[in-house]
Amino acid sequence: PEPDIYITQLGGQIHYGSRLVPDYGWEKHLAHRWAPDGIREVLAEIPGLTLQTAEGSQHKFKISYNYEEGVAPRRKEIQKLLRGQGLRAKVLLSQNYFLDVIPLRSGKGQAIRYIALRWGIPFDKVLFYARRGSDYEALSGEFLAVLGSDHNLELTSTTSLPRVYLAEKPNYAGLLEGIEAYQFAENITIPDSAAGLQIEEADETEAVLAPDLVAHTNDGE
Repeated sequence: PEPDIYITQLGGQIHYGSRLVPDYGWEKHLAHRWAPDGIREVLAEIPGLTLQTAEGSQHKFKISYNYEEGVAPRRKEIQKLLRGQGLRAKVLLSQNYFLDVIPLRSGKGQAIRYIALRWGIPFDKVLFYARRGSDYEALSGEFLAVLGSDHNLELTSTTSLPRVYLAEKPNYAGLLEGIEAYQFAENITIPDSAAGLQIEEADETEAVLAPDLVAHTNDGE
């Protein structure tokens, strides 16, 4: 079906309908204490980080770098550096090559929570399909989740989290497998393989579908 809602730029942008009407309330929410100029200035001195230059790679709520493993500091060290400079942001690493800095209030999971609360959609009626490192925060146990068999290594630790179903198939075949495993179109059930740990026992960690609403997530424009 044609998506009702588009979530793009790692959660930094929400649009509605075929006319792509922006959600200005979400933009105002993300702008709180977001200082992209300061972030770029601090990270300009970090070895192994190069600003991406491809069209659409940068956004007002996303700063994207190519990351050189073994030269650049580890993701957590970059996060700590920004925090030490009073810069509130999240640092995401995918495929050990793409590093993104986004507002502290942003992220795919945060955008989905915002939509669910705004439209009155129960969290257990939301299904998230994950493959990339930037999907990490959406695998919180609040939503039903499917992890494609071709997922990035950054997501390996999420297989023991509650409500995360590990598909045997890659790409969209994995998504369809997950929809069937959860019986998502009927009476939703949690398959035994997605029971995971209890949320309070799990380690702290840093394509949405619903029966009456479809939201499409995309990392590009």
